Amino acid sequence: MVDSEQRLFSHHDILELLIKREGIHEGIWSLIIEFKFGATLAGPADMLFPTGFMGVSKIGLQRGAELNNVSLDAAIVNPAPKSRVPKKIR
Repeated sequence: MVDSEQRLFSHHDILELLIKREGIHEGIWSLIIEFKFGATLAGPADMLFPTGFMGVSKIGLQRGAELNNVSLDAAIVNPAPKSRVPKKIR
């Protein structure tokens, strides 16, 4: 028997990973999900029903104006690297 593994991520986890991947260091960001919808007839050949379905087509980031339970501050989760001041040469 094959052991299966699952690793689940919250929307905050995914948001933080995307902010870091994109190198964003400032601003409030939210996760945005684009859905595609469709319709068809489905069921046994003698009893078809109108059926709707939906799929996730894209996941991304959207800049926001206020921090809330579905957004993160990029300055906190991915602070900009500190600039280095060159040492004085004697």
